[in-house]
Amino acid sequence: MKTGSFVAKDANGNPVTIYIYTKYIRSKSQANHIIPGGQVLTTDDGYNVNFNVNRLEKGKYEIVPTGQILTSDDPSAP
Repeated sequence: MKTGSFVAKDANGNPVTIYIYTKYIRSKSQANHIIPGGQVLTTDDGYNVNFNVNRLEKGKYEIVPTGQILTSDDPSAP
């Protein structure tokens, strides 16, 4: 489920929108309780940013297939 977005910039200063998708999982202890799981980040042109591997630090992200680095000072950037 798409749960947010933020704007990052490439090395040339071009803006790139990154969408945040959150996976939800059903709690084993409570049948009707759904909790947030992992997050997936995807650029507006469809490239994935592996949140656990390619998020270099808050506000600095590597695009998986291209190796391009994006940066963001957006407060909603994870």
